[in-house]
Amino acid sequence: MKQLVHGGDWMGYRERFGRDALDFSANVSPLGLPEGVAQAIREALAEADRYPDPLCRTLRAALSRAEGVPPEQILCGNGAADLIFRLVWAAKPRRALVTAPTFAEYAAALDTVGCTVKRVFLQEESDFAVTDDFVDAVTDDIDAVFLCQPNNPTGQVTPPELVQKLLRRCAACGAVLVVDECFLDFLPYLGDCQFIGCSHTKEKGCSVRQAVKDGRIVRGRHESYCRLYDELKDLREWNAGSQKRR
Repeated sequence: MKQLVHGGDWMGYRERFGRDALDFSANVSPLGLPEGVAQAIREALAEADRYPDPLCRTLRAALSRAEGVPPEQILCGNGAADLIFRLVWAAKPRRALVTAPTFAEYAAALDTVGCTVKRVFLQEESDFAVTDDFVDAVTDDIDAVFLCQPNNPTGQVTPPELVQKLLRRCAACGAVLVVDECFLDFLPYLGDCQFIGCSHTKEKGCSVRQAVKDGRIVRGRHESYCRLYDELKDLREWNAGSQKRR
């Protein structure tokens, strides 16, 4: 059987190790379904006897209002990986540029169309950040460039001015720039908290908590984050205690 490169293979992990794992490689919470999502599923049961709208009209209209983007510019898919493969199959690039490390699904999709993948290796001395080296690697023979924002698995965010520079370079070279922003929703608020080292769970003056209160961040996502934070905090404390006992 072909080995999977995408995260979220909880069944394969359970079969191999006999237990579940905290999988940080996929956008899946190990803490269960948020109540808001569960309620939406219950409300949709009345129409569960028919195929869903293949054009996602209601969802596209809601996204259009929220993002200020015309609905005809919005394409919905079955997760980001589905859209990545659709894009690659439609564009059929011959040579593409990615960072290394990054989300493995880009190369997996590009491989299906026989695309040559060029990698720019991120350096430890730069804290694995995307630099001008990545921009300079865009040449006239590159058809597509993939940028994960923030990057997976490093968590590094490419500054907007460097993204703009990359966009101009791609336009000049005739390359399509694909910016993957699946994990972007917390980022605008992380540098605005009152206290350095804010955990974004219960501190006063936390910009993330204020964004949740104002409806700019979905409450269920923040609640899942807090539960995961507490679980990992307990694990860190347990590991620290184990080290002291040795």
